[in-house]
Order: sequence, then structure tokens, then C-alpha cells
Amino acid sequence: MSEETVLLQGRLHPFTPWRRTWAAATGAVTFLFRDSSTWIDEVVKLPAWSLALAAAVSTLLAAGYGFTSWRRATWCLTARVLDVHAGILFRSRRRFELGHIQEVDIHRPLIGRLIGVCTLRVSVAGSSARLSYLGAEQAQLLRAEIRRHMAAPAGQQVSRPASTGELLSVPGRMLAQAILLDAHTMTRVLKVVALGFVPYLVLGEPLALLSLAGSLGWVWRMTDGRWPALYGWTVTALQGGYRIDHGLFERQHTTLRHERIQAVLITQPVLWRRRDWVTVSVALPGQAGLTTLAPVATRRQAEDLVERLWGATAVEAVRTRTPAPQRARWVTARSRVLSAVVLPGYAAVRRGLFLRSVVHVWPTAKVQQVAVGQGPWQRRWGLASVDVAPAGGPHPVARHRDAGEAAQLAEALRAESRRGSTAVARG
Repeated sequence: MSEETVLLQGRLHPFTPWRRTWAAATGAVTFLFRDSSTWIDEVVKLPAWSLALAAAVSTLLAAGYGFTSWRRATWCLTARVLDVHAGILFRSRRRFELGHIQEVDIHRPLIGRLIGVCTLRVSVAGSSARLSYLGAEQAQLLRAEIRRHMAAPAGQQVSRPASTGELLSVPGRMLAQAILLDAHTMTRVLKVVALGFVPYLVLGEPLALLSLAGSLGWVWRMTDGRWPALYGWTVTALQGGYRIDHGLFERQHTTLRHERIQAVLITQPVLWRRRDWVTVSVALPGQAGLTTLAPVATRRQAEDLVERLWGATAVEAVRTRTPAPQRARWVTARSRVLSAVVLPGYAAVRRGLFLRSVVHVWPTAKVQQVAVGQGPWQRRWGLASVDVAPAGGPHPVARHRDAGEAAQLAEALRAESRRGSTAVARG
């Protein structure tokens, strides 16, 4: 470490040790007051000076522990690593190679926003570590320096548009309407309302309707409190990425780098079709699920996000529809909405019928494996499906294509993948 140039260094925020001790203090208080009647009578018999001395000693010990742990909690950033030291009796040292860091995000809980502290989350190789807590300005400066020295994944040529600025801002009213019009939310709410009216219909007592009030918390849990969590959702364009800000009580700031995005899914629930609203999600390497880029947006806004990410060809792949053959209707009721297209550099498939419509678009250079499958009923009608395994995220499937077309799609995907790999190797 001494041989490297130190870019930034400092300590964690003085509030940090109290975050670590509040749970122990709460547990101790809970234990003492569990059988308070057995010892309170004994305590009040003690002299007042002994109680004051015990309180003073306890306070000094807690303050000494907090001060020592804060003094030992330090971090140091060089052009190569982020070093974090902590601990009193058991010392720990965590080293984060900047070239292995994938994302650096800031999380600001409600209490943290009030006292001016936040958590810096560093994601490496499918896992993450947190630096809690840092001052707000300190965290932003450290995040900027880490990003400046982060290395892009080897062998990837990614365009980095120069323009920056706000791309999408979801109004609170639009977000509330989208959540209410979600079929899953409506089903859950109707179920709760029905359960609340059953006692009234059976007993005939108006007071039985009070059971509805007790069901509100259940509805909140079933919908995951999405409105305050997604409130103020904003997507801002950065150099080579997006920054996502959201949260009413706990403000979160997440950065997505363009080169890490493996695929984009545009989903439209059935009750959103009249307004032409969609949800935009992205697949990231090392993550089993999808990451939300926009919880609700117009289709034009979604296409703008895709265009900024991958260009006009990717948007063309999203808009282009090549329906399945007519005889596919004997295999599936969704034949009219199925689509698959391969363009230079990008491919897309479309599926869904009633509950939602999904468009899956991805760069063909990220394709690792292509397989053509044909079931017995598909073989009867001369159909086949093409299963694509990209570098990360869910597997898109071009379902129920003509057998000859499926073979051509598979060969086109393989050729595009080889062409993309050759271009990357030359780059």
C-alpha cells in the first residue's frame, strides 16, 4: 500500500459505531425489562450514588468503545484497490480491486438523510459489500473516484454517448395508477375486500365491516409497499450508463453501466395497453433476477432508453414483427402475438397474450449457445422453437416458427455471434 499513490483516504462517519451497538443495547434492555418486577424492587433500595455511578460507568464504557471503533474504522483508495480496515479486538481488512468492481451505489435511509450520512455499496462478482456510514459528500466523492478507475470488462467494445441528462421521470400519480391497474394488485385487493364482506353477509352486522380495516396492512404487504419504494423514480444518462434514483423514505441511487446490460425486457400488462404503458427491465451478469430500469413508462420512453443503450438497430428489432405461421394456432393460442427477428447486431422475440406482452431484445454478440427444439405436436405441424442462451439473464425462445425458418434463425444467430466475437477480438 505504501508504494501506491493514495487518491483518497479517511474514516467512516462517527455515527457508524452507534449503528453497530443499538441492537445489543435493545436486546439488553429487553432482557432486563422482561422480568422487571423481580429486580426493580431491589434496585430502588440501592443508594442513589450507586445508581449514578453505574450509569456513568456504563456511559463511559459505551463512549470509549464507540470512539475506539470509529478510530479503527478507516478506508484508503488508490488507483488499484479500495482498502477498508475495521475492528478492535478482531481486526478485519477488506480489499476491493477496482478492476473487479462492477457497480458502486449509494443508499440513503430515512434516518441517514436526516443526519447527513449514507451507505456506499460496492458490488463485486455477484456479491456486494457495504461501507456504513459515510458522509454524503464523502460518499459521492469516493464513488466518483472509484468509477473513474473502474475497468470495463475485457474484450468489450461499447459505445459511450457523450450526452448526459434526465431521460425519464415517473410522476407519482402515474405510478399510483400503474400499480392500481396491475392485474396482480387488483386481484389481491379484490380478494381482501371479498374476505372483508363475508363476515358482514353472514352476520348481518355493520361492525363486521371493520375487518376491512385490519386487512389494509395485508394489502400493503402483498403489494410490497411499492409506491413509496418507487416514488420519485428518475433515470439519468451518464457517460456510458444510467443512474437510477428512487424512494420516498429511503432514497436509493443505483448506477447501471451499459457494458453490463445483457438484455432488455419490455413488459406490458393487459390493463396498461389502453395507455400504452410498459415496464422496462434489464438482465445483468451474476444476478438471477431482473433489474428494473423503469417501473412504468410510455412506449416511446422505453424505446428511447433502448436506443441510447444500443442504437437505432435495437429499436428496429423491438418494433419489427414477424408473426408465426398460420398453422401455429393449432399448437398455441398465442400464435398471433409470437414474433422473432434477427437484425445485424441485435435480435428480439415477442410473446404474451392476455396477462402481459413481453419483448425480449439482446445483442447477438452476447449469444453463447443456440438450440433448435421440436416437440411431437410441433413436428406434426412442421414447427420448431429456437432457444437462445445469452451471456446473462433469462433465455429468450422464438416459439413455434416454421421448421425451415427456425433453422435459418439459428444459423443467423450463430453467424451474428461469431461476427460479434471476431469484432471484439480485433478491437
